Amino acid sequence: HPDKNRDDPEGATKKMQEINEAYETLSDPQERSWYDGHRDQILRGDDDGGAEKEDGLNLFKYFRSDCYKGFEDDAQGFYCVYSEVFNKVWAEEVYWAEEEDDRGEPPPFGTSTTEWRDVNAFYSYWSNFQTRKPMAHKDQWNPSDAPNRQVRRAIEQENLKLRRAARKEYNDEIKALIDFIRKRDKRVIARQQAVQLEKAKEAELKEQKKQQMEIDRKAAREAAKLEEEERWKRLQEEKAAMEASGHAFVGQSSESEADDAEVFVCEVCRKTFKSQKQYDAHEKSKKHIQAVKEFKLLHGGDSEEESEEE
Repeated sequence: HPDKNRDDPEGATKKMQEINEAYETLSDPQERSWYDGHRDQILRGDDDGGAEKEDGLNLFKYFRSDCYKGFEDDAQGFYCVYSEVFNKVWAEEVYWAEEEDDRGEPPPFGTSTTEWRDVNAFYSYWSNFQTRKPMAHKDQWNPSDAPNRQVRRAIEQENLKLRRAARKEYNDEIKALIDFIRKRDKRVIARQQAVQLEKAKEAELKEQKKQQMEIDRKAAREAAKLEEEERWKRLQEEKAAMEASGHAFVGQSSESEADDAEVFVCEVCRKTFKSQKQYDAHEKSKKHIQAVKEFKLLHGGDSEEESEEE
């Protein structure tokens, strides 16, 4: 740790950075798998003095954090180093292309201040990159040495398989390097933090809205309860007034009325019926039963529905 190596803080800081990056690599199953398959090439990286591979740029030496110094925009900084890497990769594509390349110029890597839209365009392009390099250096046999057409065809087919395998391996190297760079790119890290913050704000607003809806529902229930209590109070007052005047609350029509019919009242539903049969049928209805249940819930007790017949 740098704090415990005051004689060489710079060396200790570099070693600590390497340890942290190794831990990150081993913690990511996909990156660890790729690293295990290319461990020797990565560790050799720049040990050969930076010599390039037979087919061009040696990408493995850029899988190490010691290939750049800091995240400034100077010549040795993160952004300048990897800008040059991908400029060379594209230059090789153009140079080795067997036919005119119609893919157009790839988005530049940019600098520390490049807008996210352009940064995202760069990573999107190279994450889906497919090389068109012929990989002819992978051929193991020369078709012109074949004694006959049949052997020449077999040689060409075998060489074609080797070229395809080499292109796939190269594409995988490019994508792995993109993943390596993206995990360390301060612009990407800042974007991820901004997105997480935005999601946290959205989640907080959603929770606040949910709580407010619950408060509104509770207030509505309380208002409905108060309204029902007021209705019940008025109903009781009407009943008391009718009984005080000598009339049954269920109500009986005047003898002078032609139909001489009795009136039955459902206090809960506030409905009147002209016969006992109608009243009995109403008591068995779903609406009445539900109204009674709601009434009990509001008042915390049973309700006896009175119907008097005179």
